[in-house]
Amino acid sequence: VTPEDDDGYLIYSGLSPDEVCLVDTARYLGYKFTARTDESLTVEIEGGDETGNGQKVFDFLQLIKYTNARKRSSVIVRDPNTQQICLYSKGADDVMLDACGGGQLAMFKGVTKEAVDLYSKLGLRTLCFAMKVIDQEYWKNWAFRANEASCLLDAKEKERQMTELYVEIEKDAMIIGCTATEDKIQDGVSECIARLRQANISVWMITGDKLDTAFEISKSCRLLDPREMRIDFIDQETRQETTRVLMGLKIGGPEKFGIV
Repeated sequence: VTPEDDDGYLIYSGLSPDEVCLVDTARYLGYKFTARTDESLTVEIEGGDETGNGQKVFDFLQLIKYTNARKRSSVIVRDPNTQQICLYSKGADDVMLDACGGGQLAMFKGVTKEAVDLYSKLGLRTLCFAMKVIDQEYWKNWAFRANEASCLLDAKEKERQMTELYVEIEKDAMIIGCTATEDKIQDGVSECIARLRQANISVWMITGDKLDTAFEISKSCRLLDPREMRIDFIDQETRQETTRVLMGLKIGGPEKFGIV
């Protein structure tokens, strides 16, 4: 997310609408992200930080980008006042909850899982958040190994080593909570899908959301209607199991059906 000044008003832009929404919400809660460079991140804190300073500049050490395989992203920053290095991660609940270790906040894992399930059933997009304090000597060693791996000429070996390093530094973080964001449907989408269905045109919705979230969104955009169709849920873990269940479905005739 990048902050930009628009005639005196701070606006945020980024590739992920979820990230923009979360950073914008943090502003209204008193934590305004005001500047970003290759070396630092600046945050204005309403009421000041622990030292009474209203502005805090963090050293920007590392960004670990989101990938479809990892299903999470992380940022590593250093507080110049205390020299404490922290990693902050966000991502899908199934990955984040499994990767997080015990620690003092282990009790929140169960509560967070319950909240995520509830939000998903409401059709909201969910993310889990975790943090980890990193030892300075370990960070120096990890950064050295990451720099060596990033210079490898073999693309496959480079990706393999970098992925292993990312997993290593992200593991055993402490879960600190989750968020739920409403993914509003654009105007006219529901009416368009309804007319496609009336014309007996099959419509597929592809999403990376949880099953409960996908089902609620499909209802809100009028792709699925439990009142007038049979709906089959498929939540197998392997391709072979999914194929077996799909082949066993009895589809045909005048009956309307949907598959989630």
